[in-house]
Amino acid sequence: MKKEASFSPSFSLIILGFFVALLWASSLARAEKDFPTLLPAKTVDAIIAHASGDIAYQHIRRISLFNRLAASEAYHRSAEYVLTELKKYGLDDAHIEQYPADGKTWYYMFQSFHGWDGESGVVWLVSPHREKIADFMEMPACLCRWSNSAQVRGELIYVGAGRPEDFDGKDVKNKIVLTSSSPGPVHEEAVFNRGALGVISFSYPRPLDYPDPVERDGISHYETTDGRKSTFAFKISYRKGQELLRMLEGGQKLELEVDVKARVYPSQYENVIATIKGTDPEAEEFLLTAHLCHFDPGANDNASGAATILEIARALKELIATGEIEPPRRTIRFIWIPEMSGSYAYAATHPERTDKIMCGLNLDMVGSYLNRNNSGFYFHLTPDSMPHFINDVVANFADFVGQTNTEFDYYSGYSFTKPILSGQGSRDSFRYKILPFMGGSDHRIYNDRLINVPMVFFNVWPDPYYETNLDTPDKCDPTTMRRAAVVAVASAVFITGPKPNCFALAGEVYGRGLARIGEDIKKALHYFNKGEFKDLETAYKEADNVVRFAFVREKKAISSVSLLDPQDASLSKYIADIARSYDSQEKRARLDIWNHYLAIRGEKKGKLESLKLSKEEIAAQDIIPFRNEKLRGPLGIRYVVTRGGMNPLAGASPIMRDERVIYEVFNFIDGKNSVLDIRNAASAEYSPIPLPDVQRFMEALAKAEVIRLRTASAKRQ
Repeated sequence: MKKEASFSPSFSLIILGFFVALLWASSLARAEKDFPTLLPAKTVDAIIAHASGDIAYQHIRRISLFNRLAASEAYHRSAEYVLTELKKYGLDDAHIEQYPADGKTWYYMFQSFHGWDGESGVVWLVSPHREKIADFMEMPACLCRWSNSAQVRGELIYVGAGRPEDFDGKDVKNKIVLTSSSPGPVHEEAVFNRGALGVISFSYPRPLDYPDPVERDGISHYETTDGRKSTFAFKISYRKGQELLRMLEGGQKLELEVDVKARVYPSQYENVIATIKGTDPEAEEFLLTAHLCHFDPGANDNASGAATILEIARALKELIATGEIEPPRRTIRFIWIPEMSGSYAYAATHPERTDKIMCGLNLDMVGSYLNRNNSGFYFHLTPDSMPHFINDVVANFADFVGQTNTEFDYYSGYSFTKPILSGQGSRDSFRYKILPFMGGSDHRIYNDRLINVPMVFFNVWPDPYYETNLDTPDKCDPTTMRRAAVVAVASAVFITGPKPNCFALAGEVYGRGLARIGEDIKKALHYFNKGEFKDLETAYKEADNVVRFAFVREKKAISSVSLLDPQDASLSKYIADIARSYDSQEKRARLDIWNHYLAIRGEKKGKLESLKLSKEEIAAQDIIPFRNEKLRGPLGIRYVVTRGGMNPLAGASPIMRDERVIYEVFNFIDGKNSVLDIRNAASAEYSPIPLPDVQRFMEALAKAEVIRLRTASAKRQ
């Protein structure tokens, strides 16, 4: 009998595999077509091949062994480790540079602080039973910075949040206080004002989700102006704090013994600096930076950033050595710093060097597992006061990595179109976003108008183990770091290369600029739906303001492209053409906002009209602030209060107290913008700011001689 034809299982698998491969190939082709980068595909492939998340992870394991507080002995040992690796990789001029950390030296508006080293510190519960509560040798994060040596025994008293009113009816003199708040202000009230022996804190921002981490913290200062020294403060977990609180609330009397050995001493900040020298010594440089400091273990924060730029340096040297990229025209500079203090010290000590840096990247907390920690990888752009092409270079490569390492739909075939994975890492999709400026790390120093180094910030957030004893290497994902390295290396290669494709970059900046303007127009139209404005006319003024400054920002962004090749006349002409296109688009967009306003009022479309300024706005328009050129860097509020006697934020509205708004109101001071211009620019970027807030702010800064104020009419004369 003749058998019926049938497919064998093996043949079926072959056919299935063929179609899957076909699907994957078509998906890959579509991905490469839809997500082109500013570099040739061959160069991007080489960068992916050489960047290693596993090598970065090995650096994290070693760096996290050190309790790397700024200006400490352990920080020095971690700096020596980085230096050794840089010399091994063959970087140029690798060295450690030192700056005074003595409490006396000022770096612009930043006052240096002393070195602090905890040697030992233990808290014992001795009654009603004996139990170890905290031990610095076991967990360095538990002993708060600026604690002094102490050997005491005392009763434990709970003071709640530790506000002055929480002490009512409680005698804490010669006792140890337990608080649910950060220990700094509680130590100030309990120890300096009320004679307590010290502080135990169980504060943590997400205690119900994570009851066991111990968050690092510090005392506000180690000595008062009249010479009284701090005592001590310890951090314990929320769970342990609740155990002690239950015992107290149950009527038990708790006695503790505390033994601390710590020292405060004049020291030095240390930056590790190295370069890959460019072929043109006169060209502006490109900067990569990451802070090396923080408590042991400090794996994601920020051994991950320090390790990743070490790997970036290695990969770049290897790519040059193999001939897969040409030697850079611009020098690539690397700086590992103690957070904030090292960047202030470097900028203040070497203004001539920062003047020569074109732009850069700051990597801070770039190692977390994304899925495991419910995190995202965020690329924070420069502030609106500093528009620059660096934003769109990074965005181009971030989009490429994100789009080719995410399973978007059925057509992705359950795979990535160009996988960037590590052998020891995850296979997480690259959950990323490109977001507006935020502070919180060293890029805020470089983005200052007078330092003038536009810098993009790489960051993974949230991190449930942020600044705790549980920020250990196992929380870091080699895959995440490899992808961060690819974006950073590609950005550096494009910007520092001998012949960057400036026309492609101009198109990138223009295209992304139009998208940003579209978002701003949407924001402006939403203003008419808000009930926070006193009348429709005010809503229109703020909406029009948003659109006007969106175009101001994008014109400056496209203009920055010419910095890559200022001698190219055809490039300059093309950029000028784009700027003229923006002019016509701005008129159309503002007319659309005007007609929307008229439509809501029930009126017919009409010619765009300017609304009259108020008397207060006219007065603010006539005042031009000028920065003190000797005080580069972001505003120091404490500096202003100390030097001028006025708090620039006294009586300010909540929006004016936002640190991003403070940063931008200060950073928009350029000797051209009036007080009204500055208020409007910062309001367009964030939310409407009351004009009196900005006026009082400027008066306080002028009194501290951080700025000087002139009238526009006087300037014209």
